Amino acid sequence: MLLALLVSHTAPVIEVRLASDSDGPALAQIDLATWMPVVSPAPPPADPAAYRFFNDRTVPSNVLVAELDAHLAGWVKVQSPTSMPSHAHVLEIGGLAVDPVRQGAGVGRRLVEAAVQECRRRGARKLTLRVLGLNTAACRLYDRCGFQVEGVLREEFLLAGRYVDDVLMARHLVAPVRDRFGVPCGTLTTTSIMQAIGAAVRPRSASSAGVVCVLNEQMPCQVGRIGVAKT
Repeated sequence: MLLALLVSHTAPVIEVRLASDSDGPALAQIDLATWMPVVSPAPPPADPAAYRFFNDRTVPSNVLVAELDAHLAGWVKVQSPTSMPSHAHVLEIGGLAVDPVRQGAGVGRRLVEAAVQECRRRGARKLTLRVLGLNTAACRLYDRCGFQVEGVLREEFLLAGRYVDDVLMARHLVAPVRDRFGVPCGTLTTTSIMQAIGAAVRPRSASSAGVVCVLNEQMPCQVGRIGVAKT
């Protein structure tokens, strides 16, 4: 009896591997089964029977698949958001889906963890993603996996008669470089902008139209980022 109880409570075995061309049909079925407005702003394929998972934008080398008890259970795509060399240190999750009949077994979390590991393997400093505000289950998953909200595009999409936010999230794999105010370099917040203005400019004259300022020559970069022009 004890052995039976131990077997019944054994955690499911989830294996993650790189996708292959032969996975295409099964991945397409998972994709179609999970395609809905709460998940994707793009419309579903007009002809599901002709839908192919792999194409010029989605290649096997950028897709990790999860197998649950030897059955294909889900996938995650890890890709470069742009081709710019200045952006090469950032990768993004370009999509994630779990077979509806195998949800609730930890497959999604395992795929996110595998995506993070893949980013580290590729030498990336940051992993980003975009998720619809309506997709609260995915938002909670990413939060539990260490992602933080870095921005929200309000009412970015009109889906099923409802305006939906586009939430930008990221996980930093390397601690970001911070300025002297403790703010990650390049980050604009109300506080950091006001601190930078106060430290970097001095009033030259004032009128009802506002204050005319000149640069503190010791902080040209900080002032330039917040749009204060040299006069």
